[in-house]
Amino acid sequence: MSDLLSRAVIPTNSLVLICDGVEDKLDPIIYRMRASSTVSNPTQRSKIHAHVVRYTRSSNNLECSYSKEKSKEELHLCDVVEAIRKAGFHDAWVHNLTLRIPYRSQSYDFVFRNRPLTEGSEAAQWVSKYLDSLKDGGWVKITQLRHLPLINAYTVPEGATMSPFDISDPSFIAWLGKMTSGLVRLKTVRRVDDVNFVDVNIKDMGK
Repeated sequence: MSDLLSRAVIPTNSLVLICDGVEDKLDPIIYRMRASSTVSNPTQRSKIHAHVVRYTRSSNNLECSYSKEKSKEELHLCDVVEAIRKAGFHDAWVHNLTLRIPYRSQSYDFVFRNRPLTEGSEAAQWVSKYLDSLKDGGWVKITQLRHLPLINAYTVPEGATMSPFDISDPSFIAWLGKMTSGLVRLKTVRRVDDVNFVDVNIKDMGK
């Protein structure tokens, strides 16, 4: 059994970067999404005694929750980003994203979830460089070194799970990359043991 395996990933959990990358191309296939953000307000300091100072800290919280099953309409990703920015938030961080795409004559739900990257790995450096370039260009102010790996794929409506061998096949990941306008990339991971893996690198599969 090979120690190196392929995984499908979205290389960021930033809603702003996802929108910048694909604009409205993802809208028809987004089935579920949950994202959130927190902005800390300036700390208020007041002296209530010669030797006592009171500090008041507060924050504003935002959550975006979407289910096509409940809303019966498409999520317009860039409209959501615009609303977030108008509310005073620089970004929102995606926790879960489900894309519903036809595959082999049947609809599948492809489930991506927020996960950390292996610290110090080439994959983490790749994402860090990618995020830094966007920060330098003024696209975003703050970033998180996390990403959205594909953790499951199952048929609709039966719910049969796709084989782990199929889901990690580079040709399948390349197909998924094309279906998402280049958003999905191929990540190589190294097996440590039966349950633990470390990230190695991330490859752009093209559009």
